[in-house]
Amino acid sequence: MQVHRCRFADYVPQAVNAIEFTPGTVERPRIAVGRANGDIELWGVRQGHIHYEKTIPGPANGTLEAVAWAHQTQLTADDAELLDSAEERAAYVKRLSARAPRLFSAGLNAVIVEWDVGRLVPRAAVDSYGGAVWCMATNHAQTQLAVGTEDGHIRLFDITDGRLEYVRCFDKINSRILSVAWAADDATVVTGSADSSVRVWTAATGHVAARMTLPREGGMPTL
Repeated sequence: MQVHRCRFADYVPQAVNAIEFTPGTVERPRIAVGRANGDIELWGVRQGHIHYEKTIPGPANGTLEAVAWAHQTQLTADDAELLDSAEERAAYVKRLSARAPRLFSAGLNAVIVEWDVGRLVPRAAVDSYGGAVWCMATNHAQTQLAVGTEDGHIRLFDITDGRLEYVRCFDKINSRILSVAWAADDATVVTGSADSSVRVWTAATGHVAARMTLPREGGMPTL
């Protein structure tokens, strides 16, 4: 009689808390899948098929609630002033477009991290200045990152030309911000919060332009 020794791994799959496609300007599209333990899986997209590429390991006892890609292909106002001719501006835009997209993540540890996708390590990190991060989104110009935090603020971060710098915050609400999206013209930001309200914000001023309150189900928030 043959006896076989078997060993079983105690594998616990982690929930997917966030998922994000690269912007349409990226030549080689990817999907970032953020797991609850802080890991980020990178999946390639080719001819309609999705294939696994690699995993960026998260920190020990880490969390992840949001991921965002950025790929700047437009000149900022400052860049346009520094570049004298149309040829210089066109060459600079070409260099921007050739750069790899940037990947950001954030979670309950109140830190926004930019990742080096090639080396699978953090490239930069900055405090959220508002506690746990529940959501974030890059504007369509790929120049600003809107971050929704536990303290009820939307905070904007400058991500032009490789930066990751805090700029300012919108007016405070008495509820955590759970979801955020930019309008196509980047003039408006829409958020959903834990008080079951959807708010429309004017990006230039940080003030609420409109609010819609959703009904509660059994006294529980619906957002």
